[in-house]
Amino acid sequence: MVVLCSTLVSAAPLSTVVDHPSAIGQSAVYLQEQAGHLALADAMAAYRAGKFTAGKTPVLSFGIGAKPVWIHIAVANPTATSVNRRLVIETAWLDHIDVHIQHQGKTDATIRAGDRQMFTQRPVADRFFNFDYAFKTGVSDVFIRVETPDPMVIPLYLLSPEKSGIRQTEQALSYGVVYGFLLALMAYNAILYASLRSTRYLLYAIYLAMFVAANMAYTGHGFAWVWPNSVNWQQWSNPVLMVLYGVSGLLFAAQFLELRTRFPRIHKGVIGFSLTFVALLVVAMLMDSQKYALLVAFTYVFLFAGVMLFLGAISVYAGQKPARY
Repeated sequence: MVVLCSTLVSAAPLSTVVDHPSAIGQSAVYLQEQAGHLALADAMAAYRAGKFTAGKTPVLSFGIGAKPVWIHIAVANPTATSVNRRLVIETAWLDHIDVHIQHQGKTDATIRAGDRQMFTQRPVADRFFNFDYAFKTGVSDVFIRVETPDPMVIPLYLLSPEKSGIRQTEQALSYGVVYGFLLALMAYNAILYASLRSTRYLLYAIYLAMFVAANMAYTGHGFAWVWPNSVNWQQWSNPVLMVLYGVSGLLFAAQFLELRTRFPRIHKGVIGFSLTFVALLVVAMLMDSQKYALLVAFTYVFLFAGVMLFLGAISVYAGQKPARY
């Protein structure tokens, strides 16, 4: 019966002969910890007992503040020699990642990563988490433990180092174009402010700067390029910069739409709305709760989008032509 259950939750091994350019969540099985930390031996025993659940989507996702999860994939090398492959988790904010590779009943490698380590300590210098390993002939079992208070989203890939490098280059080029455009637009508005002394241009430049900063934190570029040794800031950068992005956007909107003079009560409401969430974020940080800080930040940014649309709509209705933009 145990063997039958184990078979039901085991996915077919992934071959080292081919690359797997799509996320491999449907080739994985997982188990969330329920009663404290599971050691590798405990996770392996649970796997053999058929307690793991089959992945139903290419990208495994467990939400904000989820309990730690163990993931298992099997990798088959049908050749007579070892084959180098790179296991990639394309999420930039996971706190703790432990990768254990079993071959012929023995632990052949253990690799640790996560943004609780300085960026320079990563096994591969990349904004995402990369694990290189030479898979030996036969089937290897890969057990991965992930723990984080952040959104636990795990896009898992198995590629050759060469294909992974090409993928990284393509992503870097696309982000380079986006960041280059936004930085040019930010500089243009800063120059307009310097020459015209109109506050709206300065606020728009700050809004763009906060968007770029928040995006860099979210994508891992900030940790890779700007604060590689600031582990503590890395933990708080996402919620703090998300809230600052929203605050700067509403300050720009209030100035651009002249809320103080045209809609004074709404202007006070917008300021109070932002101050409330800033205060909630500060409280979460004082409590040292990343989970609640992230919930505050995501809630604020979600509501921010609706508030921006509302401000634009009432301004258009009031006959303000600039509001159409």
